Amino acid sequence: MVSIRPATVADYDLICQLFSLLDSFHARLLPHIFQETGSYVRPYHYIAALIEQPDAVLFLAEEADTAVGLIHISIDEAADLPFFRSRRYAMVHNIIVREERHGQGIGLRLMDRAHEWAVDRGVTSVELSVWTANQNAMSFYEALGYSPVLVRLVRSLP
Repeated sequence: MVSIRPATVADYDLICQLFSLLDSFHARLLPHIFQETGSYVRPYHYIAALIEQPDAVLFLAEEADTAVGLIHISIDEAADLPFFRSRRYAMVHNIIVREERHGQGIGLRLMDRAHEWAVDRGVTSVELSVWTANQNAMSFYEALGYSPVLVRLVRSLP
């Protein structure tokens, strides 16, 4: 049975295993942007800083002693400028589910837990970014009620 709990710094190796899977996936998906690293590329202090942020959390999905997924979410605020409406919102920075575990509801449970966490902190919306080449993720998020607000366009130059 999969359980979901807040990650701690003691989970460094489990977290790095999952981030390595994400990095490898992105390198295969978008090799002109990402490259294979073959090792943990996030130092301990970086992961510890993510975990220790007061308005952020990493939730770890585990089964037995195996990390099968994780989500990183934080609270953010819109810039205090006259043309922006003042608002607090949550931002999903990363969600990772082991590929062999896709379609088993782990991503949905991680997103549900992140949404609960955000509601408990008084925010009324959650934002995230997804690479358009990742059609499975796009479909997943759309099924959860997410819709595009901004599209970033890129043009290669000769």
